[in-house]
Amino acid sequence: MCHHHYSATYHQPLPTTCALQTWFDAADTSAFEYPDLPHDGKGLCIFHSPDRKWKNANHCGERFTELFHAMAADEKLADLDFREVILTGMDMDAEAENLGQRARKTEKCILIGGVQTAKPIRFKGARFLDHLRMGQLETEENIDFDESVFKSFVDIERCQFKGPVSFLACRFEQNVMLEDCHFGEIANFNEAVFMEQICMTQVRFVDGAVFDKANQLANDTICQFIEVSFEAYSSFSNGGFNSSVTFDACRFGAETHFENTVFRQRLQLIDPLVEEKVFFLGTRPGVKLFENAVDIELNDESFSPVGQIIFQNANLFNLNPAFKETLRALEINHRVEIREGCLLYRTSIERLFDYKQLDQFLLEDLARVFARFFETRHLRSLKVDVFRDLAAEKIRVVFHTDEAMSIPEFETLLCRTQKEMLGFMAAPADYRTSPAPAEVMEDHLLQLKSIWQRLVAAQALPLLGRFFEHPDPAEMEQIRQLLNVTLHVHVKNAVINSQIEAGGHVRLGDDLVAGP
Repeated sequence: MCHHHYSATYHQPLPTTCALQTWFDAADTSAFEYPDLPHDGKGLCIFHSPDRKWKNANHCGERFTELFHAMAADEKLADLDFREVILTGMDMDAEAENLGQRARKTEKCILIGGVQTAKPIRFKGARFLDHLRMGQLETEENIDFDESVFKSFVDIERCQFKGPVSFLACRFEQNVMLEDCHFGEIANFNEAVFMEQICMTQVRFVDGAVFDKANQLANDTICQFIEVSFEAYSSFSNGGFNSSVTFDACRFGAETHFENTVFRQRLQLIDPLVEEKVFFLGTRPGVKLFENAVDIELNDESFSPVGQIIFQNANLFNLNPAFKETLRALEINHRVEIREGCLLYRTSIERLFDYKQLDQFLLEDLARVFARFFETRHLRSLKVDVFRDLAAEKIRVVFHTDEAMSIPEFETLLCRTQKEMLGFMAAPADYRTSPAPAEVMEDHLLQLKSIWQRLVAAQALPLLGRFFEHPDPAEMEQIRQLLNVTLHVHVKNAVINSQIEAGGHVRLGDDLVAGP
């Protein structure tokens, strides 16, 4: 009789004696290669004994493979109960290869698979001391590995899990590999600890996967999710990866959350299919996602009509440059949403305007001209983005640069440039010594005059005041008087506002296209 005592923390009823001993006592084992259940010197059966040397000497791995197949075939058995077993592996030989397990013959492997079963399988609290290989296993009900410890490698290949699968609070001390697996119901990796590499290839999570509070600890490997399909709500929240992580050609078919997820090294998101919202959110005080580089490779075709990637309190400063260039277009098309607290450039300053569609177009043009003037005047990079926030009925104007400047330094230079730009409009001759060539400054002046006239025509001069942080009223009036004139332009066969006229007086800033 096995003297193993089960833990008292289970919610489900436990046997008073070793469940495996009970099955052996009732089963006909006459045809077994190993028909008995050996016990060690402390009265524990070979599957519950912690004596590894004794277990190997008594063929624990071979006995377990035989036991697993026999219990799966037993029609009278309600479930396969291997809770709190301590397993060692079998020597790999021709029999193991026939089970479809790829392994080195010199290693010991614990083999689970090669069967179809409609019974629940319970491994809660188990300890796997050797390499676990699970292959060609098809389950109809749940399989439970909660709180198990895997001392060596874990390989799960070509399995069909039609019921729930749970690895809650498991500890994986070596690499974990999943390949060509189908999870029909939710896969639970909550609070799991991965001490080395994670690699998943061609895995389908039909009912989603959750890795909340799961942590990958090694910092000298690469974790890979290749052609993994998350087809229902999935989450990697409040956990983290110490190694680089790659999501390559993955499908996000439902809402997926990376909330307060720590990425201590590079994150790569390569050619995903984004069919729903994918959230990268920092919601804890002081938390900003991404401590290192972020490589994202996608375009507008990577999204379904409702697909979107959302960033909040994320450090996007180290985004790969190619994606930075396409980011604004993706945001305008609502493929990407950048919320508050994101660091996209080294230094950024934001201003808010009440939303009006016409104002947005005027602000976009004004921002482009201002950025050009800033760069030609000071030989420093500046980007100005204009975003619509329809929910808040605001327009966001964000000034940002990758130059090494503090916020106060950047603010000072912006204010200085704003004054210079207004002064240039009022007295262009004073800027003959500008670093930029004269023809460039002349082009800036024409663009500024055009925008000014559009602002006057739209009665939107207050926008200019907000954009320039309320410049001197006298200076504004001087520019108004200077530009508030009608240019007498004789145009032959011109197209003005879609109307063909023989000639006329055109106010600066009107749309004008020469006719044939």
